[in-house]
Amino acid sequence: MSTWLCLVAQLGCDYLPERPPMAPPKANTSVADQAKAELEVVEAPLIRFEEDWESWYGYYRKDKQIGYSHISARRLIDLNDVRASNANVQHTVDDQVTLRRGKSTFIQHLTQTSTETPEGQLLNFESVLKVGPVVSKFHGHIAKGQLTVETLRGTARTTKRIPWQSTYRGLVAVEESLRRKPMEKGDKRILKMLLPIQHKVASIQLYCSGSAAVAQQDGSFAKMIEIVSQEKIDEGRIAEQVIWTDEQGVIQKMLRPAIELVAFRTDKETAQAKIVPIDAVMQATAIRVDDELERSDEAKQVAFVLSPLPQFLDDEISVSIPVAPDQFVRKLSDQTSHVLVSRKIDATPEGFASQTLPVVDADKTANSFIDSSSALVRRIAAAAVRGELGERELALELTRTTNNLMQTVPRSQGFSKASGIAQSAQGDCMEYSILLAALLRAKGIPSRLAIGLKYEAGEAPRMVFHVWTLAHVDGQWLTLDGLVGGIPPADRLTFATTNLSGGNEYEIITPVLDLMSQIDIQVKAATY
Repeated sequence: MSTWLCLVAQLGCDYLPERPPMAPPKANTSVADQAKAELEVVEAPLIRFEEDWESWYGYYRKDKQIGYSHISARRLIDLNDVRASNANVQHTVDDQVTLRRGKSTFIQHLTQTSTETPEGQLLNFESVLKVGPVVSKFHGHIAKGQLTVETLRGTARTTKRIPWQSTYRGLVAVEESLRRKPMEKGDKRILKMLLPIQHKVASIQLYCSGSAAVAQQDGSFAKMIEIVSQEKIDEGRIAEQVIWTDEQGVIQKMLRPAIELVAFRTDKETAQAKIVPIDAVMQATAIRVDDELERSDEAKQVAFVLSPLPQFLDDEISVSIPVAPDQFVRKLSDQTSHVLVSRKIDATPEGFASQTLPVVDADKTANSFIDSSSALVRRIAAAAVRGELGERELALELTRTTNNLMQTVPRSQGFSKASGIAQSAQGDCMEYSILLAALLRAKGIPSRLAIGLKYEAGEAPRMVFHVWTLAHVDGQWLTLDGLVGGIPPADRLTFATTNLSGGNEYEIITPVLDLMSQIDIQVKAATY
């Protein structure tokens, strides 16, 4: 249930059917009295852990599988303590879901490990969250009545502290509470637990309405215990779900009515049968397009039109796409833009805007990712060039070197050091672009990364998330792609550029993902 608890915010809300009330209406009392009363009925972690367990779930929305979850719990046996009942408990979570917003698709993948006392008191946790190309790492520990959560995105590290009470529980509190003390008809229970991903303390209210005949995946019905759950976060937002367990308290099925999301307990093979491999997360980050771009790998000039999706037309959203090297923009209206990408135009076309991207010191120097001063990067750059070459020819030769050196292997590790990429000699578009940027700087050529979307042909054409490289040669920026081994076709849109000079590198990607969820892209014309 780890990612499950946060999916309402991620997937949006379609409808919320009526459900039985959780409890009779409360009499009018002061805020202080209500807070005190709630605190008195919160279930504290008291019942001890009994045995190791694991569960696999498949996530389904409108009868289509969109993800899976694997949750396990095991005792951490201390060989110096023969009393196994005193051992702490480790929970592991592997959770993946496909998020669709507008015409765009993203993969969200969470891995999480937490340690608790045998009674269920949280001690510490570590987790890695990947949403498309963005990777966030979290570490949390409890000391002196306070939970400290450290977040690392790229080179940016932040810390937040949350007051922690002895009645608060960990990230798998609902599962453990139900397993250790199964609910019966009329039972009410309140848990205070830490929500995954958001890392906020939520109040989970559980009410058991008794036995029910519950529909299964195969169309049959099974007798289960029905529990209505409401989660209230500090802002007062309430999310609702229905849980069905067996008599032992093991969750067999869950329903999020607001988003028509269902989870069934199943086996590993079924849970992962139709899931996008996490290594293909970059390719899964995409926008569907209704128009086909023929011979996209040969296109020298392509005209695109970008506009808000119909549901955003009333929100006064302006589709803002930057002028970039080889990319010219013309406003058709306040909300719509005509974008011309060309590999053969030197002057700005009439009616379009162009802008010179200035070269700054950070485009030339080494940093924590583009470590162009490392010995390995410099050796590769030196070995790649024979004889005297002009800047353009040198940049093209380094692009070919990147292509020859690297093996394309889908990855989802986010930003990596160029020297580490050179050592492994494998990766996807992110790794190719970072290594090429470092080789260029090692030879004195300013470089940047371009972030945007690239056309991908197929039965369902789409624009997929892609990263490539810009090199400043002969007084202008040259578009290069290590995956192509040279100058790429005009099959891509640039949404942002970065020299990875520091701070939070993902600040440049997050707006790109947000824009993807709001726009429609049309391919209007192409020349070859």
